[in-house]
Amino acid sequence: MWIGQPCPMFRLMDNETYCILNDDYEEVLLVSFFLKEQMNEESIAELSDPTFCINAVIEDNDCQIKCPTKNKNIIIGERKIAKEYYEKTLHALLFLDSSQDMCSDCIYKALVTQFGITKEEEIV
Repeated sequence: MWIGQPCPMFRLMDNETYCILNDDYEEVLLVSFFLKEQMNEESIAELSDPTFCINAVIEDNDCQIKCPTKNKNIIIGERKIAKEYYEKTLHALLFLDSSQDMCSDCIYKALVTQFGITKEEEIV
């Protein structure tokens, strides 16, 4: 199972955690794992409650990323995000600043910025 971190829809503000998956600031309980390797299908299944957030994404059957707790695709600018596109964006951010490895805001902003450049229906 492929697991990527961070989720671009996760927000930490004023010591509260939020999910903006539905364009709303929905308060969620952040569940932390010490290592990404500690996450597996069983541990994610136990947390498949939309009130939780593990600040991670998984791949669906169509190679798009989705939230493992809400079981919904990540959609930004009305476009689904392909796993490959997510990884390329994250690698580019890490190349520019290696301290950004868990910055959800950073990857969200990078994806939104790139949508302004491309006119494709779905980012792949």
